[in-house]
Amino acid sequence: MEAVIVEDEVNAKEALQQLLVQYCPQVEVISHARTLDEASEALLKYDPKVVFMDIQLGKEMVFSLFEKVDMHRSHVIFTTAYNEFAVEAFRLAAVDYLLKPINPSRLTEAVKKAESMEASLRSLEINALLANLRDNTSPRKIVLSTADMIHVVHLGDILHCQASQNYTTFNLRSAPPIIVSKTLKAFDELLTPQGFFRVHKSWLINLEYVKAYDKREGGKCIMADGSEIPVSPQRREQLLLLLQQLL
Repeated sequence: MEAVIVEDEVNAKEALQQLLVQYCPQVEVISHARTLDEASEALLKYDPKVVFMDIQLGKEMVFSLFEKVDMHRSHVIFTTAYNEFAVEAFRLAAVDYLLKPINPSRLTEAVKKAESMEASLRSLEINALLANLRDNTSPRKIVLSTADMIHVVHLGDILHCQASQNYTTFNLRSAPPIIVSKTLKAFDELLTPQGFFRVHKSWLINLEYVKAYDKREGGKCIMADGSEIPVSPQRREQLLLLLQQLL
């Protein structure tokens, strides 16, 4: 599996190459780029299966590279030394990123995904990531993978999410539900900073679509689609506080 490393720090590049030799012998590094211009040339020349790409090259951000080069046939794995940098955008888009110093198990996991995943499907995730990073005022997007499809969904289209064992059902405003084989806990951590709230162990709601709160029978949220979502006693006070802040 041919690879290009886009990295401006020599030590970081050499460390990654050593990890690949030791843990991912199926990867052959065929080129290294230190600037956006060098990266553009290398990607156009070699058309690699996988690209390990540092987020920041000097003072330049690599995201502009996607406007110059067609990356639809490459599997991009981003690397960064900054844990807080764009992490929400990466996680929402389900795009692989490795924190420096790179963990060997995370590296092998990312490489295995690159081997098995079609690059054309991967491009959907990259496009979602770029949309999330491009304009903070626009609706952010999340990538949801099912057994048959990869869905790119606006967060504003999600009404609520329901847990069912190790599956999560996304109920949308104007599309059929999407069932994903991940726990609700994973999406709770991902969506709570984006205006969602877990009102019950089995329910995560978009606060934007709460029409009313019914205090009877233990408490429940009346949603814009008419559904009634139970609220656990432990979460009632925090929910009411969040709803007051929306007024």
